[in-house]
Amino acid sequence: MENREMQTSNTAEMVTISRAEYERLQQKNVQLKSTRVRLEAERIKLEAEHARLEAKLAAREQEQAQVITSLTLQNEWLLEQLKLSKKKLFGRSSEQAEQMVMEQLSFTYNEAEAYASGTKAAAEKPVEVRAHARKRQSGNVLDVVPEGARTEVVEHRLPENERICSA
Repeated sequence: MENREMQTSNTAEMVTISRAEYERLQQKNVQLKSTRVRLEAERIKLEAEHARLEAKLAAREQEQAQVITSLTLQNEWLLEQLKLSKKKLFGRSSEQAEQMVMEQLSFTYNEAEAYASGTKAAAEKPVEVRAHARKRQSGNVLDVVPEGARTEVVEHRLPENERICSA
């Protein structure tokens, strides 16, 4: 009988193997099943992570598309504003644009100050100021510096070969 257990025989329907080999194959089968279950669980976990990352990527792409759209619209608006301001500044009616700028600048003053100065100017008569002439300033530094101030005059002379201009 022992001899028969050690021998393997093959037929079309049945294969005969030893008990030790059968148990070894059974253990290997159990190990493979546990590995398959572990790998299946890991695959499901990875698929869930993949789906989460795909959703995150889609959300980020949508945010970027919205940002790009808003920046494109803002860029177009700014370009249009630039074009309009150039047209106002350099167009046919540029004198009118200067008047508009002056009007805008006049609005920058404090309204209370404008009102106060307007009522004072209406209430008071204008003050006349005597005309005067300015003294002509000389180009010499010694004329401007007060007398008694300590001064030092330093003269710098160029060599003869550097005094010639090439142009």
